[in-house]
Amino acid sequence: MGPVSKAEFLDMGLGGVQAGYNYYTAIYNTPGGELYDLKQAYQGAGVFNFKKLAELRPAALEALIDLLAKFEFPEFTEEFLAGMKAELPEVIRHAQQPFDFSKVDGAEAYDAALARRLLKKAYQAAAASSSSSSSSSRPAADDEDDPVSARETQFDKWEDDPMEMSRRIWEWWRARLCGVSVFKYWSLAVRLVVLVQTSSARMERIFSQLKLILETIGYSALEKTVEGRLLVRVNKGQYGE
Repeated sequence: MGPVSKAEFLDMGLGGVQAGYNYYTAIYNTPGGELYDLKQAYQGAGVFNFKKLAELRPAALEALIDLLAKFEFPEFTEEFLAGMKAELPEVIRHAQQPFDFSKVDGAEAYDAALARRLLKKAYQAAAASSSSSSSSSRPAADDEDDPVSARETQFDKWEDDPMEMSRRIWEWWRARLCGVSVFKYWSLAVRLVVLVQTSSARMERIFSQLKLILETIGYSALEKTVEGRLLVRVNKGQYGE
């Protein structure tokens, strides 16, 4: 077999990408696909995002409400979703009002860690552009000494942090659900949907089993051998599934 030409190499790469794209399209974007309804459901959950509530047109928000039926909660009947649409104007009014996110639980620690990260980032940028810098200008605390996890300090704004954004969305709703809520349908809907959490636990357990197999039989084992052992363990539920 002769050397692979650049064109052949590119065709091989494009073939692999196309196969992945076709697979994704088939299961996520094609009606009847294995995960099509799940994707639709999570798109519908975007209706609880206060930013979307404040910015999208009512018709677009009503379309997201309709997608909540994909969660298949028995409570999400046509009458229930109609009730959410009836309450939508008041929900939009709340979303368009100012809200102080710096006062919600956990925000003070997160924002302080974020401020320290930005200060260190500014110091590093200044040091990189100067051949000498005074140690007295160094930030008071490094990331290593930060009590807040690294996840919470890798973004420049909390709005860019998906986990922190989700947490503050919940805090925004919690401020409206504590005590007697003015929302009958939205109150129940947000409590149901917030319980549906995507998780990487299944994949993490599989990778844990893969690590165990490789440590047992060696990292030079054939790919088919490793794949076969992994499938046997997964199919037999030997990893606590």
